[in-house]
Amino acid sequence: MPFTADIASVSGAILRLLGEPVSVTGTTISGGGFGVNIENGCNGIETALLFVSAVLAFPSPWRARLAGAAAGLFAIEIVNLVRVVSLYWIGHRHPALFQSSHTVIWQSLVVLFGVVLFFVWAARQSGPARAEG
Repeated sequence: MPFTADIASVSGAILRLLGEPVSVTGTTISGGGFGVNIENGCNGIETALLFVSAVLAFPSPWRARLAGAAAGLFAIEIVNLVRVVSLYWIGHRHPALFQSSHTVIWQSLVVLFGVVLFFVWAARQSGPARAEG
């Protein structure tokens, strides 16, 4: 999937800026005897789709919904980049912590971020009646 390869590419660039000698091939980031493959469940899309669905279903003006969806997508993907970069670093430096960091901590944090982001956005939409537009 091209989007997932883009996540790997950007993550690889960030890791190189941080001094990690990594290479990126498709959706795989590798270096120093360690590598991670970013699969479809690890690209932030599921959380982004849940967030956008909730925003689009919320009774708010369409302009606010579209702006909220776009801003939320961007924010979720930024958090996901932090996730991928940190997981590579954890796996490379502390391999014993990789599996729990990947499957328990970061998966939960990304989904929780999307939920909290929706509640913050929805709270900002509530209040005085807003004109459709």
